[in-house]
Amino acid sequence: MKRAAELGSVLNRILKDLHIEKKVYQSQALLLWSEVVGEKISKISRAERVDNGILFVRVDSPSWRTELIYLKRDIIHRLNKKIGVNVITDIRFK
Repeated sequence: MKRAAELGSVLNRILKDLHIEKKVYQSQALLLWSEVVGEKISKISRAERVDNGILFVRVDSPSWRTELIYLKRDIIHRLNKKIGVNVITDIRFK
């Protein structure tokens, strides 16, 4: 376990040195979308990209879009908590 923590620390330092740390964290938001929002919401939505901390999500219907707008703050909080840093500042549903 200690070796995994050391490896994680080394990887974080390399990402920071390469100035790609933020991009990697933002990419994690795309990968974690389904896990964070759950099966029901992940069936009607797809996280498409992150640009300057804004996560763009395609939603299948206007009614779900409205529902997700109400859940936006909670989803941002859960994504950032899961990633471990506050990299997502907003979500745009389209």
